[in-house]
Amino acid sequence: MPSIIESSLGRYFEKVCIDHATNPALIVCDGNDVLVENTYGTLGCKVEEFTRGLNRLGIRKGDRIGVWMPNNEEWVIAQFATAKLGAILVSLNPAYKKRELIHAMKLTEMKSMITMPSLGSSDYLGILQELFPTLATLKCPRTPLNNAVFPSMKHVIVVSKDPGRFLAFHDLLEKDGSSPVVDIDPSDPINIQFTSGTTGVAKGCLLSSLSILNNGNYIGECLELTNKDRVNICVPLFHCFGMVLGNLACVTHGSTMVYPSQIFNPVKTLQVVESQKCTALYGVPTMFAAELHDPRFDSFDLSSLRTGIMAGTNCPVELMNQVVRKMNLSEMTIAYGTSIFDLKYM
Repeated sequence: MPSIIESSLGRYFEKVCIDHATNPALIVCDGNDVLVENTYGTLGCKVEEFTRGLNRLGIRKGDRIGVWMPNNEEWVIAQFATAKLGAILVSLNPAYKKRELIHAMKLTEMKSMITMPSLGSSDYLGILQELFPTLATLKCPRTPLNNAVFPSMKHVIVVSKDPGRFLAFHDLLEKDGSSPVVDIDPSDPINIQFTSGTTGVAKGCLLSSLSILNNGNYIGECLELTNKDRVNICVPLFHCFGMVLGNLACVTHGSTMVYPSQIFNPVKTLQVVESQKCTALYGVPTMFAAELHDPRFDSFDLSSLRTGIMAGTNCPVELMNQVVRKMNLSEMTIAYGTSIFDLKYM
């Protein structure tokens, strides 16, 4: 059993970016197209720049910052920048509709939100303009919002080259200036994740650095990750599967986070396993089934794979047998419920 990491997430991330500065940290793809490549050194610099920008905007320890986006580079930057400030990242499902978003905003008393213009049929900015009609009259994107229904919300930050009257994400990347020094205890809250809401309204769970950092580390140990591994994270980041078992398992072991697409696509996932020579693949049973049953499955070279995680619900034995046999995942791990069961020890 590895020792408990007694560190805040932000401080630990700084150390990793120094220790593994030249190692690939994050590769963002859209199938065969590579959109972003960062080493730990370059990712650390971007996180530092955004940390300074958030600090200048007035974000302080304990403030709640919502992230309403699919898997992308900005999600990761926000995850670690908020951690360095001691702010609390509120993970929002990118599939949320207006009613669900309102519930999460009121429950967590968000101070800011990071989003993108739209995703598929979801018009994120249209919803926010409806909730905050004064956005259209702001003289400056940095001017705090003033809304009686959501009194805590001060800024909407948009990942877009043309955010209109909204505050652009890239305008908060402060390349110069000193970085804030924040006293953060490992037991301080760092993240709010929501339940699915299938038995009522979604409930928020408040998590600490100590909790999620060590959860990620233990999973990484179970998978025997090293700085040579490349983990295909096709599961969403808003859930613990993506942001903890994915991102933090990689960070604690100097491994590479690989995003095959913004939202799950079986063909793009398989394309990226082959093109990026991924050694680990994550997913819920239906994701693995979709990959195996795709008519193009046999055309992909999956020989680089060795391990991964299947979780989220019960894992059928026959499906697991196919994953091991056809996808080269001989060291597959089931991580569902209270136990972690590794097929290596069967």
